[in-house]
Amino acid sequence: MKTLINVFWVFGFCFFNIHAFAGASLFTSDGTQYHIQNLSNEVKEMAEAIEKDMKAGGRGADNIIFYVHGRGKEPKKSLDEVIPNLEEEYSAKVIMFHWFPSYKGPAGYPNEEAKAAAPDLLNVLASFQKFKKDHPEKFSKIKSTLLVHSMGNIVFSRMLESYQLQSLEKNLFDTVILNSADADAKDHDQWVKKIDFSDNIYITVNKNDNILGLSAKRQREKRLGQKLETMFGKDILLANNANYVDFSKIDVNHRYFLKGGQDGNPYLEKFYEAILNGNPVNLEHFNGAKAKAGNGNKIFVFENE
Repeated sequence: MKTLINVFWVFGFCFFNIHAFAGASLFTSDGTQYHIQNLSNEVKEMAEAIEKDMKAGGRGADNIIFYVHGRGKEPKKSLDEVIPNLEEEYSAKVIMFHWFPSYKGPAGYPNEEAKAAAPDLLNVLASFQKFKKDHPEKFSKIKSTLLVHSMGNIVFSRMLESYQLQSLEKNLFDTVILNSADADAKDHDQWVKKIDFSDNIYITVNKNDNILGLSAKRQREKRLGQKLETMFGKDILLANNANYVDFSKIDVNHRYFLKGGQDGNPYLEKFYEAILNGNPVNLEHFNGAKAKAGNGNKIFVFENE
């Protein structure tokens, strides 16, 4: 019997006929790959499997994390190092959007390949929305989170550049996290402000991120997850619909959404424990974070313990 999330995604896509996924696919934690255009139409069997797994004591997921990976030798990198930890640490089921190719050698940056996957990502999200709308009873006790990491934000930002407002429903995701975003910091407000499918958007910043520091030098532009400024040190305009969190005072690097990358910081752990379970965080009253003024919005700086 397939797992809940395997069945969930196969079932969901049966209602949305897509033929545009030549360079993208979905992966679940057991390594199963789904080429969207090849999915079967065994709706009844899959629906029964979902109900059975949901009713099984303690086995049903209470949160779905839709994960868009970054640069690297994917999907192996995430299947080995990321997805198992996400599921174990946050009691969630993970579905990974895999864009290909995401690796062009140690010095390569697959920017154009990431941008080319944008239409596929939008189609996936539209399919997810249709499934939720057609089967609201499946989500009465399940939250959903969109986690976009590193160069996955290039896929996401390109998707939003051509995104028509209200194409997706407001409550599609309980939380959206742009983590260590390897996208241009400059003018990011133009695409972030178009995120209208969640009320709880978080953008992480860490000036000590070595991965993004190297990317900024090679791409000659500060990265969104690195510093909220231009290459010349000028403050950039922030989006007023997002929550900015700065982890620069904590000894972390790039993949700090996993507990192994959080340096044991209790504030960081508490923050991710909430948002990766689909629960918004009120940063104004969050112990361990202090607000400072930014250009158009506040930035919440997390303290080292």
